[in-house]
Amino acid sequence: MKRIKLLGAVLALVFALTVFGAAAFEAAQYDHDCCGEGCGICAVLQICDNMLRLGAACGAALAVCAVCAVSALAIIRAYVGFEGRNTLISLRVRLDS
Repeated sequence: MKRIKLLGAVLALVFALTVFGAAAFEAAQYDHDCCGEGCGICAVLQICDNMLRLGAACGAALAVCAVCAVSALAIIRAYVGFEGRNTLISLRVRLDS
């Protein structure tokens, strides 16, 4: 279990650094002198822009999945919790001795 958590943390860190690096490169090379067709910096800027858009889309998809998972878990817990709470009072048992 520890290895999975560590791997998840490392992957999240790599993803965050990649997105930050792409944004930093775009900011640094925003107004470069383009040499025309076949400009290497423009090609890298296009790749960085695509990466940032993909990162935003992945973040939105993860948020939607997380909301669905939490909602499903809440519904399941509510159903199981309702069925599992059978007390003497809820069953209306009379205790005469």
